[in-house]
Amino acid sequence: MRGLNAYQSARVETASPSAVLVMLMETAVLKLESACERDPSDHSGFQGDLHHVRSIYFELIAALDDASSPELCAQLRNLYTWCVRELMAAGRTRDMAKLQAVKRVTKTLQEAWQEAVEQNTL
Repeated sequence: MRGLNAYQSARVETASPSAVLVMLMETAVLKLESACERDPSDHSGFQGDLHHVRSIYFELIAALDDASSPELCAQLRNLYTWCVRELMAAGRTRDMAKLQAVKRVTKTLQEAWQEAVEQNTL
């Protein structure tokens, strides 16, 4: 496991900011898929997955650079904040519909960011 952790650390540390963004979104999608497959009564697993995704969204919000594109950053902040709110509600009420909605939005964002990176528009 130590070797895997070292590999993952090196992968992130040497990646471009746009590649890190895509990695974060990929991880968020995987954690949301994991949460959707879990029994919500599996408190530590279910809540752990949701916490991980919320942490990713908080990092994304913190990384927004309003000086470079204020309108886009405002829109992304609103979308990311909506995802966090819905994740909190899903965790509180075990509402799988809210979780599925966040998963769809996150998957769409991940695909869009991936496409932007591949087209070198980031």
